[in-house]
Amino acid sequence: MNKYFIFFSDWNTNEVYGILRNTKVSTMKSFNIKKQIDPMGIKVYNDSAQPLFENPCEINECSDLCLPKVGGGKICSCRMNYTLGPDNKTCFIKSLLPKVVKAPKISNLKFNSIGTTAELSWESESNIDDYYRIILECVKLRRCNTECPDNSNIIKKTFNSSAIIDHLKYGADYNISIYIKDTHLHSEVLSTLDINYKTPKFLQEVELSEQLTAIAYWQPVDDCEIVGYKYQLAKEDDQSTLQTGFTVTPKVYLDGLIKGTRYKLKVWSVILNMTSEESLNILFATQEGKEEIQQLAVYKLTKNSIGLRWKLNNNLKGEDLSYNLNYSTKNDFASVSLNISSIRCTAWADKYCYTLTNLSSFWNHTISIRPVFQSKLGTPMYISAFTKEKSPGKPTFLNGTFMLSNSVSLVWGIPDFINGQLRSFLISIEEVDKHLNKHCCQDFPIMEIKAFPSENPSYETEISGIEPASTYEISVYAKTIYIGPPQSLTMYTKPPSMKVSCLPKIKQSSVVWLPQNNSGMWPEGQEFDTLIEGYMLLALCINTTCNHSGILDSEINQEIIGTIGTNTFFVAQYYKNEESIDLTPSQSSQSKWGSVETFQFVKGHSYKLLAVQVARYIQSYRLDVVLSNEFIY
Repeated sequence: MNKYFIFFSDWNTNEVYGILRNTKVSTMKSFNIKKQIDPMGIKVYNDSAQPLFENPCEINECSDLCLPKVGGGKICSCRMNYTLGPDNKTCFIKSLLPKVVKAPKISNLKFNSIGTTAELSWESESNIDDYYRIILECVKLRRCNTECPDNSNIIKKTFNSSAIIDHLKYGADYNISIYIKDTHLHSEVLSTLDINYKTPKFLQEVELSEQLTAIAYWQPVDDCEIVGYKYQLAKEDDQSTLQTGFTVTPKVYLDGLIKGTRYKLKVWSVILNMTSEESLNILFATQEGKEEIQQLAVYKLTKNSIGLRWKLNNNLKGEDLSYNLNYSTKNDFASVSLNISSIRCTAWADKYCYTLTNLSSFWNHTISIRPVFQSKLGTPMYISAFTKEKSPGKPTFLNGTFMLSNSVSLVWGIPDFINGQLRSFLISIEEVDKHLNKHCCQDFPIMEIKAFPSENPSYETEISGIEPASTYEISVYAKTIYIGPPQSLTMYTKPPSMKVSCLPKIKQSSVVWLPQNNSGMWPEGQEFDTLIEGYMLLALCINTTCNHSGILDSEINQEIIGTIGTNTFFVAQYYKNEESIDLTPSQSSQSKWGSVETFQFVKGHSYKLLAVQVARYIQSYRLDVVLSNEFIY
């Protein structure tokens, strides 16, 4: 390039082209050039840009780099990783040859694990001046099939060819690595032994309370597969078991203890449904105490009264006791103290009751009561109650006592907690199904039965107007100013009374069937006939006692007792009208309903025969009976 032309080279044609710089006219000029001997094949020459001195490295014998020296002259040098040779001209690459050090060889590595401790030993072919470094890397908790925790690796140094390693994990696999001066020499796998399931140890505390309860704590078992703890409480003197149970936490709550008694609590660990062979034995004793009442409760409330109920322990006789009763008033600094006598509860014969009256409304009263025993005050029991009526509990039971096809007698128990002034009971009756489905279902209004007297053990009423062979849901609710939850009963009414359509023919000529009483029977031709399951022949003893009825079905036996009485026994089961039956023992039979093995006819005794028609709707039986005349066998 000069001040007039810019030159371009074409190395394929080995030619150079020029273009005028000033006019930028593409006047091209080509020059034939010789074989290129310079980089890029171009030399730049400008008169005003020529060097003032000669380049000392323009002609040199350096094999790599030539560097000018300060003050004149040159020196040969080499690029990175090359070294200048002895002739100060030639460069060559450095050869790095590692020094091979043969480490002492370790052999015959032995290890033995006992629980969480391992003993290691090995042999070395030569003595060393430095220590061994042992690393045990926890690989897997084999018994739990899980990875080891982060802090499970163990590092130890020793100058001997043996070592004892502590604090290993139960049932774990370890990689063993031994180093000398950071040179890895050996590696093995160590498996620790699985030991017997561990016993809980180290009792921490037994907390005893005045209410004769205890809480025992112990140190938890460190095991990945711990399920929980089995425990057993017994008296220390006779070893009779009082309580047994299972807990997932290392503590157990014990109640129902007796004062002045020594106890022994045994605790076992349960791991993978396996119980430890040995137990942790915890001995403790309850303190001697004064006599006290039990099961103190508030069973009724109004805005001005509180009904208390309690029970005595076996050491006290209730009729000979008096009680000291204290309760707080609305004034925080005042309390009332009363001396009361023992009064048996009307509704709970084994308990005692007392009602506090003229109390402040809507106020939380704290009450204490203790027996006065042999002129000494017993241990007080405390309870709190807010004078406001609440919902009563549900009746304690509900039964149908006398059931017919169109009526039933109900009986139920007073709620354990009235929580108010008991006023009445509400009875709801819902027909939910019946044999004659086309007539289902009948509506009944809610019935209300007055609770008089207000604290009877039980109450009863009769429900009439119900349908035969039907299903009813009956619920009874206690009512104060609120209505409590129900006690419910599913009831199945009996099939209606029907004419006995099949009468057997008795071979003894003296036996005659009496006419049937059709009063109260369901009209003939109705669908209730499909409820008839079969027929039985029974004998009624007139001047002797039948010790056993021979009826195998308990429900049918109860119906026979309620309908006919107890002085009967089973003779035969028959299936069609006018079926011939002989009363001799050889002709007597046995069926699913009865057996004749327990009783036979006695010659010369008087009897009556009974043809019994058995009908059933779900769980309710109906027996219709036809009697014969009295005859002598």
